[in-house]
Amino acid sequence: MKKVLLYILILFAVYSCKMVVNSDNKNETPNKNSTIDKELKKLYDEFIAEGFNQFYIEGIGGPTSDGIEILGLNNGKWEISYIERGKKSTPTFSSQNKKVAIDFYKKHVYSIKHHHLAVLTRSEEKATEIKMLLDTNNIEFWQNDILSYAETRNKVYRLFVFNKDIFRIKKLGKSLPLIEKLK
Repeated sequence: MKKVLLYILILFAVYSCKMVVNSDNKNETPNKNSTIDKELKKLYDEFIAEGFNQFYIEGIGGPTSDGIEILGLNNGKWEISYIERGKKSTPTFSSQNKKVAIDFYKKHVYSIKHHHLAVLTRSEEKATEIKMLLDTNNIEFWQNDILSYAETRNKVYRLFVFNKDIFRIKKLGKSLPLIEKLK
């Protein structure tokens, strides 16, 4: 029952976020024949190549649509806002000049430390082995384990890497990222 409830909540959060992302431009109906804004698409591709995952560009998209910084056009102004759990914050930046907005957004997204889940396991041995591998290869990581208060010795080990290091760990072998199915 808890899993079904959690699944419903996740679906609701994703749907709500998509509605917020799309709701600000109700008056702007995209032309199906129009091409994607090349400048915004180039920015999107650059962010993906850098290993960024906490961004969203209206009309182009992003790796995720929650807990992100969003760039979009609203009533003739380019705005940068934050969206979390389907709620869009008041804009942190606004400009009628697209280039100024893109430059600000680019600097802002580059200043964020974009984390990627590299390890999810119940095995302390595997987590320790991979931590040593990351240290040896000078890859910065953050460990954030999940403890179970219901059962003793029931711990989930999580390691996160940042930005382009997600690409580096894939080259190390060891089946990284290691995301094990948790029971």
